[in-house]
Amino acid sequence: MSEALALALILVGCSTPAPQSLSARATVQTYYGAVNAHNWKQAKALLSPAQQMAFTDGIDSDRNNTLTVTNLKISVYPAPFEQNAYPGYSNIQQAGASFDATYKKVMTSPNGPQFQFLYVGRIGPSGPWRILSIGSGP
Repeated sequence: MSEALALALILVGCSTPAPQSLSARATVQTYYGAVNAHNWKQAKALLSPAQQMAFTDGIDSDRNNTLTVTNLKISVYPAPFEQNAYPGYSNIQQAGASFDATYKKVMTSPNGPQFQFLYVGRIGPSGPWRILSIGSGP
């Protein structure tokens, strides 16, 4: 194998996956990483159009209220009862995200340990994953 080919393979292996190739878990992880880094463009791109509006407009939204997200732990499992709740999306998954957060203004949640439920689905049968909803309780 030539040195140039070996270097190209190494560089491809080290590249960050494109958003459309992320798994459900990686989509959620990337979202919270982007929120922590205040990379609002990347975080918003991982949301469904309905969630994008809440992300931008909500006074206590992650974009408008979050300073830090640390100690992130994510679990993902099928959400069979939500399969028809999000038209245009398939393979709906539910994620649980626990983390420590610091907020600019404490509106609905205090600083410290948090737990959020998220629904994640694919656009169409095999498209990229998007976060469909984020909530803090049943």
